[in-house]
Amino acid sequence: MVKCGVWQNRLKLAAAGRFDRFRNFSSRFSPRVSAVLTLGDNRQHNFRLNYAQAFRQPAQLDQFIYLDFGTLLVKGNVENGYQGFNAVSALPNGQANPDFLKPITLKKIAPEQMNTWEIGYKGQLIKGLYVDLSYYRSLYNNFIGTLRFYGREDGIAPTGVPLPAATGDFDKPTTDRTRGRLIQTWANADRQVQTQGFVASVEYFQSKKLNLNANYTWSHINEADVPGLILGFNTPTHKFNVGVNGEPIKNLSYALNYRHNSVYTYFMPIDEGYINAFGVVDGQVSYRLPKIKSSLRLGGTNLLNANAVQVYGAASIGRVVYVGWVFE
Repeated sequence: MVKCGVWQNRLKLAAAGRFDRFRNFSSRFSPRVSAVLTLGDNRQHNFRLNYAQAFRQPAQLDQFIYLDFGTLLVKGNVENGYQGFNAVSALPNGQANPDFLKPITLKKIAPEQMNTWEIGYKGQLIKGLYVDLSYYRSLYNNFIGTLRFYGREDGIAPTGVPLPAATGDFDKPTTDRTRGRLIQTWANADRQVQTQGFVASVEYFQSKKLNLNANYTWSHINEADVPGLILGFNTPTHKFNVGVNGEPIKNLSYALNYRHNSVYTYFMPIDEGYINAFGVVDGQVSYRLPKIKSSLRLGGTNLLNANAVQVYGAASIGRVVYVGWVFE
């Protein structure tokens, strides 16, 4: 990393780079540059601008998975790609609607490239009041998503309209790699995908006894950019936290926080569904014991026992209460 300061040391520039070598893919270089401008008599206003380019190698799952459900084969895409028929709209019996079938060609999966711009501000507006604002926009080339299609396991295009009967026989998986069947694999988007987001946080230090904080995050992906590809963004559009903490008397401190997520779609290789909106309350009380350099803690997460499911298919996480003695 290279850093330098100019204009009375109020403008700071930085540049960094990273080199990655992948076993199944070519090497990649990722640059990053940033600028921070500091203004104000007390240098209390800071404006930043960042640009970064990054690459994501397909995960081991994306490359090598082989999971046969009988009605669906989940298979990696690290060899030569596939030819087949698009079957995003599948019928309940595991077959495809012929009205939606069209020839497709999937190339061998390649690393995903992201170019991101971020602009932000962090500063003190008045005594005790601090804000941090940030907006970013990311453009992805070769975005890695998931595609369901009718094809052959060996990657060759099937002949005719492949509408095989769904066997559902998990104990006797087929060894015929030439039959047409419903396949799910990872593929790169054939056009650019855009994401953007906004983050805002506020902190107000009223006194040692009372501090307030809040933050909000907005995240968005343009799913319409790549029709038919399952993007698997797995991120709620809206998230926010509101908290309060302080030390009302010497050595006794507290913290209380409420966090909320909006509804969103969660995708996994074997299933997908909605994560309902939920909000949870976390809290903690701590008492310091300076003479023995330790503290006693009593706290809990999800104190109101909300039905908070954070991963589709997983059990809800209920109230968790803990007591601790922590040594520094």
